[in-house]
Amino acid sequence: MKVNEIITQKFIKALSENVVPWNRPWASVGFANAISKRCYTGVNVLILSLLGKDTFYLTYKQAKELGGMVKRGEKGTPICFYKMLDGVDDNGQKKTIPFLRYYTVFGVSQCEGLKWKAPEKETREFKPIEVCEKLVNAQNAEIEFGGDRACYIPSSHIVRIPKPENFKSEEYYYGTLFHELIHREAKEFGTVLDSTFGSDPYAKEELVAEIGAAFLINHCGIDVSGLWDNSKAYFQNWISKLNKDPQLIISAASKAQKRFDNIVGRTK
Repeated sequence: MKVNEIITQKFIKALSENVVPWNRPWASVGFANAISKRCYTGVNVLILSLLGKDTFYLTYKQAKELGGMVKRGEKGTPICFYKMLDGVDDNGQKKTIPFLRYYTVFGVSQCEGLKWKAPEKETREFKPIEVCEKLVNAQNAEIEFGGDRACYIPSSHIVRIPKPENFKSEEYYYGTLFHELIHREAKEFGTVLDSTFGSDPYAKEELVAEIGAAFLINHCGIDVSGLWDNSKAYFQNWISKLNKDPQLIISAASKAQKRFDNIVGRTK
């Protein structure tokens, strides 16, 4: 199997968890090597956004150099190395040859016994919005805070989201959390979320979540100016689908309304 095929398959698998790497309204340091502190670039940023669970990574050999080792059973993440090499063709003419290979790295949380300390991350003071907190607390939802991902995991019925103080603003935090809580409500209506990224059901579910989040934000009366810029990637995907299916927006809004009613009803 070619390197690009391996990476593509892993992308699809990760995206099935509703993780969208370009929708990231929270502060995050760049993904980097734990020893050199050199940041990964290009496609590796997307790979680690989708597949990784850490900010800092090591090769198996580097983990041993730091006095530790990779935990038993942990699976690594493929990182691409790409460059153009000088060469000659059959006629002796100079040409450049693309060279692509990949190697495996492990997040520091996948290792044990490391003699290493993570650099401190800058955070901002988070000021909870009372009406939003009341709504969230009433859901009795299991929410895991930390990392650089925001997603709802259907198999465990858990919402995962970065720490509130890492977001650019309170509005971004609640907008992101509301989006995931709308996804979470699917279970209440017996809806099985499609895990195939790019499929019609997947795109429709994302539309439902965005509309539902907008309903919740308006309900709480918080400022949304500039908030929906993060939805542009979704909108591009929806345009063609909306043109083909005029009933899509009506159907999505109806589902969003039902989930919204469920969420708001718990606060009464």
